[in-house]
Amino acid sequence: MMNETVGTRGQWRGRLLLLLLASLFFGPLLLASVWYANADRWPLPDQHANHGELIRPVQTLSDISLKDLDGVSLPTDILRGRWSLIYPGLATCDAGCQEFLYQIRQVRTALGKHTDRVQRIYLLPSAPTDPSDVQALHELHPDLIVAVLASPDAARRFSSSAPGAPWPGTQLYVVDPLGNLMMRYGIDADPKGILADLERLLRLSQIG
Repeated sequence: MMNETVGTRGQWRGRLLLLLLASLFFGPLLLASVWYANADRWPLPDQHANHGELIRPVQTLSDISLKDLDGVSLPTDILRGRWSLIYPGLATCDAGCQEFLYQIRQVRTALGKHTDRVQRIYLLPSAPTDPSDVQALHELHPDLIVAVLASPDAARRFSSSAPGAPWPGTQLYVVDPLGNLMMRYGIDADPKGILADLERLLRLSQIG
């Protein structure tokens, strides 16, 4: 009788062990299947949490040629190796333009030790007739790169990514370290949201 009791206990322990092993193996698979079936109701944390608008499909800018205000070509890899915040504007940067450049400077500064991983570019569609207007920006923003499109046709890359948006001063663009135009913001975007997106991108990025 005692042997039967011991045998029964052994069988139950064996079954419990088998169930435990099965749950460890199949449990994650089952949970993943349940989540997949209900993904529209149970989104993952941070899913669609970016504050900017993703540009799809991603457009490459690595082949675009840029010049400085003196007409000298900038390095061909200027849009590679670092994240870029590109603000297309005009030779005359009005009060709204100045305020937005200041906000973006503060966003970059707030990145702390990652500041050098991001560069700011004020982009002009053509060379200004009076460069002194733009050169004054360097006094307020020493780290700002002022660049001119070598070919006016390249402006279409930006207008096509934001249909209906005029060229000057309506959008801020994020370019990844491979030279891809991948996100944009309106000038009324919350700087805290831009900062949050950049921090997430820098945290996840293995390059730049």
